Parts: sequence; structure tokens; C-alpha cells
Amino acid sequence: MIDFELTEEQKMLQRTAREFAEKEMRPIAEEIDADPDPDAALRTKEVIMKGLRLGFGKLLIPERYGGYGGSLVDWSIIQEEFGWGDPGYIDTLKRKARGAKIEFMGKYKPSDVARVFSEIDVLVVPSLWYENSPLVIHEAFATRTPVLASGIGGMAELVADGKGGITFSAGSAEDLACKIQKLAEDESLRSSLARSAPKVKTIEENAQELEETYKRLAATGRA
Repeated sequence: MIDFELTEEQKMLQRTAREFAEKEMRPIAEEIDADPDPDAALRTKEVIMKGLRLGFGKLLIPERYGGYGGSLVDWSIIQEEFGWGDPGYIDTLKRKARGAKIEFMGKYKPSDVARVFSEIDVLVVPSLWYENSPLVIHEAFATRTPVLASGIGGMAELVADGKGGITFSAGSAEDLACKIQKLAEDESLRSSLARSAPKVKTIEENAQELEETYKRLAATGRA
């Protein structure tokens, strides 16, 4: 059983990041978005310095080097709140989607994962970046939701050989549209992909595998 709940420390981190995004980032972001001058973005320097003084920049630095020793999950929590604080990107998407049959559903809580995925037929992950191991794909696997992902990086590795999903050519709107239509029209394919979703490892299982890998490499002198 996977626990998607945040720890108390992560909840406090989330609240701090949300408050900073709401009080510091969002006002300046809205001001800059309304300013036609491209140099207006330079006004974010003061906000960035405030964030650094709060310690956000030291989160991933190990404690022995003066940082907080946070995890990538902690960093993702902050980035999600910062993304909410800067409406520029989402506003751009909404303008581009005007008139299309697209509905923006907003963010969801970790406790809502099962409900949210029960309401969708396919999860689309169209990243252009070489993602490592997106948690959202693991959530889809855990809820038996077919995945359509960019065929690069960790995304392609996770859905390799049609297990739990299929891929499309990263950056190709044509191939993405073709694959979406294929999945929309073929219920048997969606069902097959859902059934073939791999088992999601627990944190303990993943840690044990990594430890065994390190031991094996150390024994051969390759660590």
C-alpha cells in the first residue's frame, strides 16, 4: 500500500511555500504579466532574494555543508506551490485553450489521488524534459490508469514495451493527437494497458533494491 500523505514537516514546508507564493510571488507575477516591457521580469530579483533568505535555496544542500538536507519530494512540494504563485504560465495556457474542449481542474491533494484517477480514462504526460521517474506515472500505475507519455527519459523506461501505457514522439503534436485518438477509440487497448501496469514498489522495497545494487557493485570494485 502506497502512502501519498505528506509528513507533518512536509505540510509545514508546504504552508510556508504557499504563504510566500501568495504574499510575495503572485502580486509581482500579475504585475509583470500586465507589463508589455520584457525587462519587467527583472523586478523579481527582490522576491528571489527574500526566498533565499527564507532558506528555500538551501533545501537540497546536505546538512554538513550548511543546508537542510531536504529530499527531492520536499523540493517538488515547494516548486508546486511556487508554480501556483506564478499565474503567468497557467494564464497563457488558458488563453491558448480558449474555445477548445479543455477544462482546467486545478491541483489535487495527495489524499485525493484515488478519486482523481478514477475519473479519468488516460493520463497524458507530455513532458519535453527528460524526466527521471515521475510520481504521477506511479500514481497512474497504482490506480490502473493507462499512461500516454513522451517517449524519452524515465517516462519511456516506465512504460516500456506497452506495460501500463504507450509513448509518443516527444514534442510532436501530431503524434500526440494520433495516440490520443487511438486510445479514445479503442477501449480494449485501454483495458489491456490498465491490466498490464507494473506493481508500484514501496519506498522500503526501492531502498532495499538500491542497497543490494550498491553492495553488488562494491563487491566487484565498481562502486
